[in-house]
Amino acid sequence: MASVEQLLEVVALGQAVAFLSRSTTERHQRPDIAYRPVTGLSPSAVMVAWPETSRSAAVATFVQAAHDVATHHTDHMTALA
Repeated sequence: MASVEQLLEVVALGQAVAFLSRSTTERHQRPDIAYRPVTGLSPSAVMVAWPETSRSAAVATFVQAAHDVATHHTDHMTALA
């Protein structure tokens, strides 16, 4: 899939089931898709990468925000057609 929108269209057509982060489900609500919490999934890894030589304040802020979100939001949702 090239985008979240494309993935959700495939789900809406009944051709897929997708496991999504809570933040994705909050940003991409669709009336033709049912979203349900899923428990008991193994943890997934999300990585942030940036140039080792970067001294960008924006990069540092993003990395800190990503770290903060990762440590406080561990829920997962599933989208069901």
